[in-house]
Amino acid sequence: MSSVSVDDDLLDRVRACKPLVENVIEEELSVDELVAFLLVRALDTLLLDLLNGVDQPTLVRSFQLIAAQHPTEMYEFAVGMLKAGAARVDPDTFRQPLGFAARPVAPDGDRVGVERLGTGGAAEPL
Repeated sequence: MSSVSVDDDLLDRVRACKPLVENVIEEELSVDELVAFLLVRALDTLLLDLLNGVDQPTLVRSFQLIAAQHPTEMYEFAVGMLKAGAARVDPDTFRQPLGFAARPVAPDGDRVGVERLGTGGAAEPL
């Protein structure tokens, strides 16, 4: 385990908040455990402050980029979220095929609504 040096005033503040933290979490902590607890809370708060104002599309894209760089960790995290009930996916939406929608076919076998540009620039049915 590593050690960290802090000035005496900060250490006094940490020790002073110990009864408050222990009362809230209903658990006794050593000073080292308290410091670790406070550091985790501080790191979580940093992320909260950073992400709190971010719009949903940016968050989704961020998760996609994390998944590209750390696929195992990201997908295991997603499974954990689903199992914990913190996330839900509509099974019908999830089962939809990827890519473009299939082209509708008319009863005579012709593709409906599919056109190509002819040599004159006009759209011709395929």
